[in-house]
Parts: sequence; structure tokens; C-alpha cells
Amino acid sequence: MGSTSIAELSKGLSGGHILNICLNAIYAGSTDPNPERWAVTQAMVEAEIAKARKAKAEDWLFCGVKRAHFRALMASVLCSCSV
Repeated sequence: MGSTSIAELSKGLSGGHILNICLNAIYAGSTDPNPERWAVTQAMVEAEIAKARKAKAEDWLFCGVKRAHFRALMASVLCSCSV
């Protein structure tokens, strides 16, 4: 992701997203059985930010589909009640 700061990359994400990003990066950096080799790098944090952004985009897409489905269902119910 280049020389962009982590703060700039995480702009627009919620506190919950940022917490998950940090925890996931810490987990990714601490999988070696030898704790002396544990390291969390900026690349790991950037990768987690990218995953969070992708998940957020997919959540918004799903919400839109869910709302559209709900509206169609309500329209169908309202039409069937007026008969």
C-alpha cells in the first residue's frame, strides 16, 4: 500500500473495525512458537485494513440487497392484504 500512513488507510473505519484490525495483526505476528520471533509489521496491519475494507464493502452490498428484499416482501404483503 506504499507510504500511506496507517491512520490514513483506516480513515472511515469504526473503532470496532480498528480493534479487530489490531487484534488480527497481533495474532498474525505471534504465531511462531518462539515468542522472540513475534513481530507485528506495518504490512500485516495494512493487510488487515484491506480485509476490513473489503468486508465493510460486502456488508454494505448485503444490506442493500436485504433492504431491497424486505421492500419487495412488504409490497407483496400489502398488495395481498388489499384484495
